[in-house]
Amino acid sequence: MGNTVRVAEYVGPNLVKVRTRFVDPSAWGLDTSRFKEAGIVAHVCGEIILAGAGVGRMLRLARRTDHGFELRTRFWLGERVGVATPVGTLDLAPALGALGLKRRLINTTTAYEQLFNDQVGMTHLAGLLPELYAEFGSPSAI
Repeated sequence: MGNTVRVAEYVGPNLVKVRTRFVDPSAWGLDTSRFKEAGIVAHVCGEIILAGAGVGRMLRLARRTDHGFELRTRFWLGERVGVATPVGTLDLAPALGALGLKRRLINTTTAYEQLFNDQVGMTHLAGLLPELYAEFGSPSAI
């Protein structure tokens, strides 16, 4: 939390260069004191920044299961479109929405391509992580 990573990856046919700023889930109003009772063993919350403008948020929650853990991911794309200014963040989402531009920037194709990209990545990890855990992990680590 508090770190920002830069990523360049293909989402559909487009090479997308984004930054993700990782934040504490409590900053979004989530009650992290309830995570343990819900079986949440790990979480990642990030603000997605594209071309200098905040365009969305990502939340990943890992929940313990009888077979390891289950990862749930949610994206809110276009929910907020903010640009940093010297006096704070200027939310452009209302203006972009009123002009019909928000739907052109973040639409069902964007959502599908992000879902597909995420599914491919998580499927790859699902094939890789059990072997790494078997070699380096311990039940007390989760």
